[in-house]
Amino acid sequence: MNIRTLAPLIALMCDITGALAVPNLPQVKEWPFLAENTQSNIVFRVLDISCSRPCPSQYTNVLSNTNLYSVQQRELLSTIPLKYRDVTTNCGPAETRLVRLVKVRYDRMEGVLAHFAYNKSAAQDDVVFLGREMIVKHQTTPSSGYYFMLVDGKVSSYQEFADGKLNGLFTDLHTWLRFTNGMAVGTFLVWGKHFQSAPPPNVVSDALMVDAEITKPYDFWKYQQGSLDLTWVDFPSSETVLYPKVEADKAKP
Repeated sequence: MNIRTLAPLIALMCDITGALAVPNLPQVKEWPFLAENTQSNIVFRVLDISCSRPCPSQYTNVLSNTNLYSVQQRELLSTIPLKYRDVTTNCGPAETRLVRLVKVRYDRMEGVLAHFAYNKSAAQDDVVFLGREMIVKHQTTPSSGYYFMLVDGKVSSYQEFADGKLNGLFTDLHTWLRFTNGMAVGTFLVWGKHFQSAPPPNVVSDALMVDAEITKPYDFWKYQQGSLDLTWVDFPSSETVLYPKVEADKAKP
């Protein structure tokens, strides 16, 4: 499985097509980052890989947009950077304690996973440190909660889950959709960058690449070409326990 997100690929595609002002790209009938011949139940209102049109205001990907984010989601997403600003491998968010520290490897990437338990609730955090990136799986109750990614301290992805399956809002810098019981359904949006070539030149604005309706539950996780979801942090290819040392030693045969 490709464990990197598709956001950089989508951004690059928009940057190239927009910067070169390509007016006659071939018309596509399916979103190229989903498997071919699986999209019959996706109705595309907009499918524009050339990023030729600015994004309508009602679809602007900003937290203040009430069409996309609930009050609770806006409050949560705005407080996450502050809550996790000072988190390190041995110091978690306020009112938590370090339970386990593990060196992890994901394909060619190595990092450290710190597991923190909350002192006054059943909540827990798995925090994966990967250079500039911090990926957090927050469980309010076992198997339910949300994932998010911070890059240089800013939220770049947020995905809700329940009963171990993606469930609820699924969004990053370029994609917005919702899941129900592990399946995508309803509005599906993808953004890029629109470069205005007419005077004044080089004006950059958000572009709407995809505005679609997924009319029946769709196995987005299975058919994505790459990996938009953050669930891969649950499946490292190798682990080495760093803390607690005593438990690690007892586990040895």
